[in-house]
Amino acid sequence: MRPYEVMIILDPALEESAVQAQVDRATELIRSGGAEPGRVDRWGKRRLAYEIRHHREGTYLLVEAKGEPGSLDGLDRALHLADEVLRHKVVRLPDHATKRTPRPAADIPTPAASDTAAPEASDTAAPAASDTAAPEASDTATEVASATVSTATAADSATNANGV
Repeated sequence: MRPYEVMIILDPALEESAVQAQVDRATELIRSGGAEPGRVDRWGKRRLAYEIRHHREGTYLLVEAKGEPGSLDGLDRALHLADEVLRHKVVRLPDHATKRTPRPAADIPTPAASDTAAPEASDTAAPAASDTAAPEASDTATEVASATVSTATAADSATNANGV
């Protein structure tokens, strides 16, 4: 199961009972999608960075949940359609933010032995021809780019000198 955060900004004119009803509805939608609702943080009324639907303030809620991908789609759809919700965002939390351990090494495919074995003589060998060809190609590209810029600059100067 993956951790998610759902930030909800509600209409600031809602009464406490209506805010509680929205929290209950959100947690029920999380459960119905097969996810587990977690902690609900009520941040209260806060000033918005910009006006949304003619409101300068909003009531902020942060709901944590754990579920499989797609389990919060129903919640996302319902919040999008709800008139009381000014904005919402469903965010999957990264592993390092939740202190989860990555998958065990047994699940990660390992490269073939021929891919990992490097010849020991390669440390002292001269660079391959492909290593030396790359700088020449970039020098040519730089020359072409600078020639294009100088031609464009000359054409602009001629146009401005003629007053056209």
